Parts: sequence; C-alpha cells; structure tokens
Amino acid sequence: MNPRLKAFSEYIRTIEERLATGVAAEGTHYAALQTLLEQLRPDVKANLLPHRIEGLTPDQDSIP
Repeated sequence: MNPRLKAFSEYIRTIEERLATGVAAEGTHYAALQTLLEQLRPDVKANLLPHRIEGLTPDQDSIP
C-alpha cells in the first residue's frame, strides 16, 4: 500500500475508533492528526497545542 494512503487509512481508523467510544471530544483527535501530519511530512514536527506567546494567537492575526 502507498505510504500516504496507509497514513490516511490509519488516521481514519483511529478517529473512528475514538468516536465509537461515545465520549470523544475535539482534543481526542489531536494526537491522530499530529501523527498523520508527521507521517506525511517527516521533516515537520507538528505542535498542535502551542503555548500562548505575547501578542495575538495565529488565528487572531487577521482580526481588524
């Protein structure tokens, strides 16, 4: 199996398993997303919950 396809398949399987518990919240899926991103781009280290730094957070930078 193609490595990228395998990574996506594993990601979907992990999400489905966690959703099946009935108690999964948004944060439940962060580890699976981090694994997927790092498998697709081994040169990248995904940091899904960076600590707050002085100034705006990345998603607030475009707020006028």
